[in-house]
Amino acid sequence: MPYLPPTEQSMLEQVDSSQDRGALMVGPINANTSAITYTKCFSHIPLKDRARVAMEASNKTEWERVLHVHHGLIPIPFNVVATIVVIFYILSVRQAMREHRVSRKFYSLLLNRAIGDLVACITCTVTIFYSLYWTHDTGMVQILNTTFIASFWAGMCSYVAQSVMKLYGVARPLQYRRYITMARCKQFCVASWVLFVVCIIYTGSMVALTTIPKLQKMSKCTSESCLHPMYVGRNGLVVIVYLFTLVCFGVTVVLIRRAKSRSESFHSNAAGERNREAVKRKFRYPLLKLALHVSTFAIFNFPYFCWALTLTIAGGCFYPLHYNRMVMLSAWVRMSLLTRIIVDSVLSLALETEVKRSFLRLLPCTKRVAPQPASSSSIPNRLNTVKSGTVSVCDSSDYSNADNTAPLTEKEKGQQRSVSERGLIQKRLEPAELEDKKVIEVIPE
Repeated sequence: MPYLPPTEQSMLEQVDSSQDRGALMVGPINANTSAITYTKCFSHIPLKDRARVAMEASNKTEWERVLHVHHGLIPIPFNVVATIVVIFYILSVRQAMREHRVSRKFYSLLLNRAIGDLVACITCTVTIFYSLYWTHDTGMVQILNTTFIASFWAGMCSYVAQSVMKLYGVARPLQYRRYITMARCKQFCVASWVLFVVCIIYTGSMVALTTIPKLQKMSKCTSESCLHPMYVGRNGLVVIVYLFTLVCFGVTVVLIRRAKSRSESFHSNAAGERNREAVKRKFRYPLLKLALHVSTFAIFNFPYFCWALTLTIAGGCFYPLHYNRMVMLSAWVRMSLLTRIIVDSVLSLALETEVKRSFLRLLPCTKRVAPQPASSSSIPNRLNTVKSGTVSVCDSSDYSNADNTAPLTEKEKGQQRSVSERGLIQKRLEPAELEDKKVIEVIPE
């Protein structure tokens, strides 16, 4: 049953009766028509205008409509598509990591981001059902919004870690493998979820102290004294992290272009034209991938950045004075984040070769797509090394990314053994002596 607003005269009468309480609450104006409670933000408004302003800012009938439409109906297609594509992305990345076809360090962060996106989609699903089918409560709405933002924080932490990893890899390539380890990536993923839990507990505690009458009576918390400082700290951190990620990307691009110019200088003569083109291709693709990921982050997180920056700069009464409008804008900020989830997952499934291969194998209509062996690129390099007659069996490129190298099967070990035997025998012995000689294997397993 919808809440019916009282007349302005009855609201003014209740305002007069609430003056003795210091105009602590907007709620006592009429608890059934105000969506916000426990604030002194309306006490400075003249008495004759206070009821009208409070009703325009936080009319509960309008608040119910905003929740039903903007938090319930409109996000449904965004949430359905985002949930489907992020589930496919998680399964594809997990399969590629299990087969050691991608870098475990980098993709562990991408997988952590995708899991955070999935939690955000689940939270959005709960919010949709709550907005459409349950009686609304301001505290519950704030908890659901906090859970969505906290799960989004896991993804933002992964973006920061990726930017720092790439920046460190370009700036300090010789120390990269020593300091950027799989164990540290796992620790960072765990830390992001610790932040998730802390964010929910801290926000939930402040909301409870402000909105539950008995707790509010003991704590004397108001929206501007307890909730506003908490949101300022969280939103300020969002602004800092957003700008820090973009700065890391900018510095990485500068360092990559500088390394590219140095590499091209080694092939400046006419004979090095082919090598110069190879250098351009070598630097173009990783830079393009990084630019795509950071561009989706920068574009689709920009509304959230503007939202956080506005609430950080504005005073504590800005949100209560524009309550229903801010609730509506928060729904559109959420949909921009859902769009980022969709675009990120689709780009990765379409452009990243190994992830795309795993995705095609998941589809029932593409069962003919065969997995590429994890060691198909490493075995020819090793065999070519043996064929060249060198005793040093492993090329440096084979171990440039040890996370990608899967253990060799018995069949592959046999192929290496036979090729190494033929290469060494042909180099050291005459053809007539092959039948009587035995060769010791020199390839480490």
